[in-house]
Amino acid sequence: FGTAGLRGPMGAGPARMNAAVVRQTTLGLACWLESQLPDARASGVVVGFDGRHRSRELAGEVTAVLLARGFRVYAWDVMTPTPTTPWLLRARGACAGVQVTASHNPPADNGYKVYWDHGAQIIPPHDAGIARAIEEAARGPASAIPTLEPSEAGGRFCAVGEAELGGAVAPGPDEL
Repeated sequence: FGTAGLRGPMGAGPARMNAAVVRQTTLGLACWLESQLPDARASGVVVGFDGRHRSRELAGEVTAVLLARGFRVYAWDVMTPTPTTPWLLRARGACAGVQVTASHNPPADNGYKVYWDHGAQIIPPHDAGIARAIEEAARGPASAIPTLEPSEAGGRFCAVGEAELGGAVAPGPDEL
C-alpha cells in the first residue's frame, strides 16, 4: 500500500487483488479514517469502479465493509472514469473515496485508489497510517470482517448513477 493505494494482478493470495485483500484494505482504511476524522462515519466515503474484470464486485466488497463499520456510503452504480470519484467526494463533502481501478497497469491487474477529503490521492502521513491499519486488519481472516448489504443500511447507503453526471458516463460492455 502506498501513495496511490494498491495495484496488482487479480488472483488468490495476499499479494494479489481479490475480495479478501479488498476487505482487509477497507477495514484498515475505515479504522484509519475513524482515528483521524471525528465525523468520518457521518460524512461518508465515495466508492467507484471502472470496467476492469471484477471491479464492480470489488467495489461491492468495499461498500459492504464500510456499511458494517457504520459509514455513510455514496456508491456509483455505473462504471465511471476514475476522476468522477474524487469529484463526487468533494461534491458530497465525504471524508474519503475509493476507486477500484488499475488505471494504466496491465489488463490482468486491478487496484484500489484512495482519495482523502480534499479530493486528491492520499499522501504522508495517511498512506503510512493506512498501511499500518491494513496490516492489523490482515492479522485475522478476511471472512471474519463484518459486512452489511446496502439494503440493510437504512439511510446510510446512497446509490449514485448516470443522472449525477448528466448521463456522461462510459458505456457498459454490452453497449460497446
